[in-house]
Amino acid sequence: MTLASELERARAQELAAKLNEGEAAVSAAIVQKIQPPAVELDDKARELLAPFVEWCARNNVRRCAAKPATVAAFVLHQVGEGATPENIFATLGAIELLHDLHRLSNPVQTQIVHAVLGQIVKEPAPRSWTKEESRDWWALPPAIKAAIGRRQRETETTLRRLQNEVAELRKQKTEAAASAKIEKEKVN
Repeated sequence: MTLASELERARAQELAAKLNEGEAAVSAAIVQKIQPPAVELDDKARELLAPFVEWCARNNVRRCAAKPATVAAFVLHQVGEGATPENIFATLGAIELLHDLHRLSNPVQTQIVHAVLGQIVKEPAPRSWTKEESRDWWALPPAIKAAIGRRQRETETTLRRLQNEVAELRKQKTEAAASAKIEKEKVN
């Protein structure tokens, strides 16, 4: 190693130490001002994180602070393993919680992760939306699209069930009226 490269390395280390010091001071000041709610990893979050932690260990990548590309690659791996979108979103929520716990940037809410999620969540805009609303559908995060799509399907299923019940009640009413008419004619 040359003297110039050693000096450059020492300067880089010195700069990194100053940046870490400055960021720690900024973080402490904002936490003192706003006092964010305490974040804890409960047993459910730990359970949800387990596949991500294991995957990170197998691939020699950081789990915290995870890079967005790492999270995106994990999501693709989960899709390949047959994980459901609901399980993937739950795990991503736990990854977000882990990063919040350590006051780190959220690697999940990034373009690369949204792009990967957009490939697995292919929800069309609800039919009840106007053309203008449907044009903005692409901008929604995939988790929101999945939730809206799920709720839309639940609403449509409930509506169809209620329509069938109303039709059955009408049929029963018509049959009851017809049989009452027949009974009335028999009496007369």
